[in-house]
Amino acid sequence: MQFNVIRQDEFEIRNGYLGLSVQYADEHKTIPFVARTDDLEYQLTSSIAGMMRERMPRVAFITSFGAQSPFAMPELNQVLSSRYEVRSVNLEADSLGLVPPLSADSFDVIAFVGPTTPVSPAVVSVIDAYLEGGGAGLFLVENSQLNPQAPFTEMYDAGLGSIFEKRGIGVTAEMAYDLQSNQTVSLGRQSIFNLLTPYPLWPVAISTRTHATNRDLEVLSLAWAAVLEIQDSTRATPLWTTTEYGGRKPAMGSIDPQTAVTVQNVNQEDLGIQVLAAASVPGEQEGDDGAGGRIVVIGDADLLQGQFVQQSPQNLAFVANAIDWLAQDELLIEIRSKDRTPAPLQFSSDFQKSALKWGNMAGVPMLFVLLGFLRTVSRRKRAAQLWSQVERHIGGES
Repeated sequence: MQFNVIRQDEFEIRNGYLGLSVQYADEHKTIPFVARTDDLEYQLTSSIAGMMRERMPRVAFITSFGAQSPFAMPELNQVLSSRYEVRSVNLEADSLGLVPPLSADSFDVIAFVGPTTPVSPAVVSVIDAYLEGGGAGLFLVENSQLNPQAPFTEMYDAGLGSIFEKRGIGVTAEMAYDLQSNQTVSLGRQSIFNLLTPYPLWPVAISTRTHATNRDLEVLSLAWAAVLEIQDSTRATPLWTTTEYGGRKPAMGSIDPQTAVTVQNVNQEDLGIQVLAAASVPGEQEGDDGAGGRIVVIGDADLLQGQFVQQSPQNLAFVANAIDWLAQDELLIEIRSKDRTPAPLQFSSDFQKSALKWGNMAGVPMLFVLLGFLRTVSRRKRAAQLWSQVERHIGGES
């Protein structure tokens, strides 16, 4: 690209190359433009690893039953395309009622992101057989659907519960909230003010830091997330949870930011840590039923939407880490996770939050005013003492 350089009395027009090319044997990969450097290490390492592979692993996104295709998630598609062969698969039954099979030899990982209509039992059987055959799956599921005409949600069951329960994870009919760690939403403009309020139904999940997918990540931004349950702790592991101020409400009902969940209308005794995402590995005990294949289940399908990815880049990093782990390719997870934003501040009470806010806004300036006042008083006292000594000295001489 062409750019100008102005210094002292000189004006120069230069041609610069702000991209990179990586070559290995007969292959090469390019980074056409380096707009940022915080993820440059990952891009270089990913390019090198991709060129040294004999075959790129394949990720299949199931697009049946209203599920999202990879093209509806451009940020994720861009990250995966450098290291995986990304495809879309339609599992709708044909005219004879037959469902196309899935093979672990054809696809290393399948992804099912937010199906909006119930999955047929035949497709559930195909997915289950794929996992038992050694395949791996990423599932972003919802237990509610928004009413487009009012701030209400309706109960929804995608029909995948039997797959998860067989592997130690349950999806409840309840929605998670967090009174302490949550996002702030706008209530709209009133007069000249834009009103903002905390929204407990959009929790900022906390990492358990016990797994390869989240060990170096801190927070995950979710919206109207389903509460998960760990039914078999020998196989399933919680990945993301609420704080101890988390709770659950029925998935059907009001989601109004001002009235749905407030400190006043919840029972404090019911608060506790709620699981929002979990991973499961094949069982290794004697007599295990052979429900093989790794899976990752996330109780929200909105975390990859543009607004959430922009607000919380760790959403994208976690999903990419999850696919690497499912494909049993974990070498780049640690490098990718370096690109993370600081965790948001968490407060145990509104008083603590207000105290910190007003302490910074008013307390710090008042502290400087107080220091200035004390210094002025001290200087006046010293000046008065000095002048009194001078007056005594002059009086003594006269």
